[in-house]
Amino acid sequence: MLPERLQQKRALEILHDLGNYLMSVEGHLTILASVLPEGQPRRSVQKKLFYAKQAIAMLKDYRNTISRYEEVSLADFQALADELRTNFNHIETLIPKTQRDTSDAVRKEMRSVHTALWHATELSLRIVSPTPVSTAGHHLVKVNEIVKTTLALVEETAQASSVACYLSLPATKLHLVSGNRTDLSRVLMNLFLNAIQAMPQGGKLSIKAQNAKATASESPISQSWVRISITDTGPGMIASLQDKIFLDNFSTKGSLRGMGLPIARCIVEAHRGSIQLTSAPQKGTTFLVSLPARPPRSRRLKKT
Repeated sequence: MLPERLQQKRALEILHDLGNYLMSVEGHLTILASVLPEGQPRRSVQKKLFYAKQAIAMLKDYRNTISRYEEVSLADFQALADELRTNFNHIETLIPKTQRDTSDAVRKEMRSVHTALWHATELSLRIVSPTPVSTAGHHLVKVNEIVKTTLALVEETAQASSVACYLSLPATKLHLVSGNRTDLSRVLMNLFLNAIQAMPQGGKLSIKAQNAKATASESPISQSWVRISITDTGPGMIASLQDKIFLDNFSTKGSLRGMGLPIARCIVEAHRGSIQLTSAPQKGTTFLVSLPARPPRSRRLKKT
């Protein structure tokens, strides 16, 4: 059992990321309601939107309570988890009905709702016994799919800020990575949102993923790596800020936002990877995530 204050800190981290996914659910449901024709499907989506807003309001209440160092019991965490999953179930019932629609726009939005809801449900299961990252459930995952689906979750937020998103994936398949799908999505979600927030007047967000060979310091862990770079065209950071950016609760934006980058680093390091920052004033910022990978198995040559 974690000490009480540490348990509440971990819970706040989980609620932070849960909020990111629920905001995505709300955004994509809002778009869905605008593209559906008048009638029962639109009314159904609007009802699901109510449940999403209700879940977001609950999260904000708990986050505010914990951030004020008020005591939150294990029973309170359990009650929150139960209430959230009830709301998630109400939203989930929409998906099979709407997937019958033949519109590409509807299917695209519903895929994003489903993805965000899946990750939110996974995180809600950790509220009662909060840990920094999942200690179980690591398996071989396709990083390119996690990158694409997570980017789709923030597209609406990026468009609202006039940020254009560009994704570059290699022609050959990325190596598989051993990890937790939700936790790796959390890393990217926090880095994508951090980049978008750094460009309130608009800009360009570039994501590139590629296979790479290990450096000298990385080779004891694995000879093959996957590297993901996230680059924005924001104002950049001076050196003194770069030294603090991964510290708990440090933020240049105020409020409770100074949690995303420490969470991202914690998760990446739990996957035996690293996260590096390159930035300069007026030259934007790049985060480079490196994860140990499993290269494709080589075919054995037949003896002749």
